[in-house]
Amino acid sequence: MKSEILPSSLALTGSDKFMLALEQHPRPQGAAGNTCHYILELDGIIDAETFKEHLLHDPWITYLSSLQLARKGRHLNQWIPTSPKSPIVRILENDTFFPLEISSLNLELGHPLLNFHLIQRSKGQSALVLSWHHLLMDGYGASLLLRHISGERCTLFEKRLKTPVNRRHFRSARKAKRYIDSSSRGNLASIDHAGPQQIHAVLGLVELNKEEGERMKKAAEKANARFGTGNFVLAIAAQIVRKHTPLINAGEDFWVPVPQDKRKKGAIGPVVGNQLSFLFYRIRDNKTENTEELVTDLDQQMLHQIKEHIPSSYGHLMNYLRRAGSKWYYRRLKGPNGASLTSFLLTHAPEHPTSLDRFFGLRILNAVNIPPNSPSPGLTVSLSTFGDRRHLILQTYDHILNEEQVKAFLTDFKNKLVQAE
Repeated sequence: MKSEILPSSLALTGSDKFMLALEQHPRPQGAAGNTCHYILELDGIIDAETFKEHLLHDPWITYLSSLQLARKGRHLNQWIPTSPKSPIVRILENDTFFPLEISSLNLELGHPLLNFHLIQRSKGQSALVLSWHHLLMDGYGASLLLRHISGERCTLFEKRLKTPVNRRHFRSARKAKRYIDSSSRGNLASIDHAGPQQIHAVLGLVELNKEEGERMKKAAEKANARFGTGNFVLAIAAQIVRKHTPLINAGEDFWVPVPQDKRKKGAIGPVVGNQLSFLFYRIRDNKTENTEELVTDLDQQMLHQIKEHIPSSYGHLMNYLRRAGSKWYYRRLKGPNGASLTSFLLTHAPEHPTSLDRFFGLRILNAVNIPPNSPSPGLTVSLSTFGDRRHLILQTYDHILNEEQVKAFLTDFKNKLVQAE
């Protein structure tokens, strides 16, 4: 592999600092919430030694495996490489789609931020699972890294200019802060976290095939969704969360930030860094029962934020807050009573790239991109798309929902999305 000069440091993005601030939230024992996963199901078995050798001679992989957080001035603001580290590759024999040994993985800062698992199946197939600390990159960055490992041209990092300090950007940042404050004002419904000091993660997944995906699109149109299925999915998710989960202030509104990738469509980089902005939705309790009314209201909130340039203003706010310490930052992310503002999380993972249809010569049968699940609010609903197949994923903790309750949640969620009788 052609050698290249890799940077002596990488600045954290504004979104990275947001993620770092969330690390300040107290976590019960057993709550990871900081690890993401990308699963590739393969038609055949990868030779483990060949794969390990390939990674060992990939300068990007050894570089990323060596990164540690460092201070620039008073605050943690950058990654710096230590001595090159061999990537961690583990071999498992397991027919479970997503074994507990991997789903419960807790990658802490200060340890290698990447892990690879090769899972050998009994019927001659296998899976590769890339796991990474959520501060290192987002789901799109992970798909780029897999494309790089497969030989595609991608960009590892981008040159980041210093945050401009001028009145226009400062006013823009203040606009985003005012919008967040006003849209989240008053009492909000939130997940009830009353439970033991030691908890365990619970994950459930159901699939929508091509026909069911088409039925979901028709259901969204029937609900007067004007901009695809996104706000229809959010509306149904809010209904199901309210029905199935224990809530504090159950009769109040939900407040949900929905991440948006800031990269241009088809971008080949950067791999490193969370490149996110957000749209913020107040899901009004008095509209929750009527899907059409709720979808219309969510569409209007989205249009208003786009018209007022809230996503870009939020980007300016995040860039300014890169200069702040994580504890100071974290205190300004909390609600009025010290709890998380966010009622639950909804994430649309980037679609699996069509160019990545083979991995190490093996056809990719399925791919699932699983985001982290922060202990607060403790419930993340996500959608991951592979071709015509969609995966609905629910991540939570056993003091909120047990495995049977997660299954009931996902069954109800899927049925409402596809308007099953």
